[in-house]
Amino acid sequence: MKRVMNSWVLIAGLALCAVHASPVWAVPRLLVVVSVDQMRAAYMTPSSGTYTGGLARLQREGYVFEDARHVHAPTETGPGHAVISTGRFPGTNGIVGNNWFDRRLGSSTYCVADSVYGLGPELLWGYALGDALKAKDSESRVVSVSLKDRAAILLGGKKPDAALWYSSKLGAFRTSSYYQEPKWLGKFNRRLREKGEPLRDATTTYQVEIARTPEADRMVLELALEAAKRFKLGRDDHPDILFVSFSATDYIGHRYGPDSPQMDEQLRRLDGLLGELLDGAERQAGRGRVDLILTADHGAHPHPREAKRFTYDEIGASIERALQYDFPVKGRWLIDNAFPNLYFDRDLARRTGLDWRVFLREAAKRVEALDGIAKVYIPGELDAADPYAAVYARSLAPGRSGDLVARPSENTIIYDPPDIGEHGTPYEYDYHVPLVFWGPDAKTGRSTDTVRVADLAPTAAALLGFSFKPEPDSRVLPALK
Repeated sequence: MKRVMNSWVLIAGLALCAVHASPVWAVPRLLVVVSVDQMRAAYMTPSSGTYTGGLARLQREGYVFEDARHVHAPTETGPGHAVISTGRFPGTNGIVGNNWFDRRLGSSTYCVADSVYGLGPELLWGYALGDALKAKDSESRVVSVSLKDRAAILLGGKKPDAALWYSSKLGAFRTSSYYQEPKWLGKFNRRLREKGEPLRDATTTYQVEIARTPEADRMVLELALEAAKRFKLGRDDHPDILFVSFSATDYIGHRYGPDSPQMDEQLRRLDGLLGELLDGAERQAGRGRVDLILTADHGAHPHPREAKRFTYDEIGASIERALQYDFPVKGRWLIDNAFPNLYFDRDLARRTGLDWRVFLREAAKRVEALDGIAKVYIPGELDAADPYAAVYARSLAPGRSGDLVARPSENTIIYDPPDIGEHGTPYEYDYHVPLVFWGPDAKTGRSTDTVRVADLAPTAAALLGFSFKPEPDSRVLPALK
């Protein structure tokens, strides 16, 4: 890694969080944390046939939390993966969406944009699980892989040994100059082409479409196993973490819907790939020395074709019309629609002679009256009586969240055409995801208790032998022996 971490706050926080504890179990040599992008909890039960691979093994041998929830909004890839790796919510980890409006720059920014290196964890506030492990044991290694750059980067944290992802432009796996590129990565990409993997096609369109097939996850699995081998993960008594984010479920869900034949095929193939991942991890670190945690960054609406549907452009146009009706001006009030985060022109309000807070309260009323909108929140003015107030209190980050934050009505989808499926809401279909602990240090069985995905990180830390309490009410889940 080329950037030097020079924040004494970060270092002090890591030192406090990485306090050694004496577990009653042997610390695993290798912890594998798997996130299946857009995996609904319901997918743990196949819609047809039965699972025979990794999903079956995890449920048979692991400890399954049947009511695991993300308790933030929006439920998107960036925020979900940041919660998994940090144990903190968007309000404190800073990842308030896949994209948001940066007022300093005057433009939209991407959640893993880096002002120096192009892509990296610059916008992630604070540290992650892997950073805390490396602060505890400098010989431990942390590697993250995914099809998506934001998943790999946000899972890896600030100081991973590698964060690798797929570039549709290059038709190959890559990293950014924030990290040290593995010397073997080019050879790995060439080997994929020689094997006849989808990377062989040079057309950008084809390379993009690969993401919407099970072959995308096959490539990520091969990369994960190669990285484990090359970095010698799990080969000594210094515990390592391998983060793996499988993205094809999300791409397939968006394009074809979660109730499609394509999704049935994807889940069947995923079951097999997870079986191969378990076997490969045990070959790498040894039987009885691997623990694995399975979860997801968000779910999805189960029947998107039946939901009320608005495109992002339609919602944005409706908001602008509503405001122009009561506050007619030359120009646009809405300067960025990163729904649910809405950003308005403060200078325009000042030039018009409107008090900013008064304008926001009036604007909130107009937006809330629109079809498809259930509630509009003003940061700093949340109503504790609202049943979703706690969700948004965790999710609002000063300087990043919108001037207004909209909650869509239940069974309403805001989407980009031509996609079918979507997610992002604080409702059950988007927040309910799998959470399974598997390995020699995990219990076997099931729990119906309501738990939070944010508690994965402190539980994983306990598994690795140290304390990690990123939120005041963080807890170690009762999944460990």
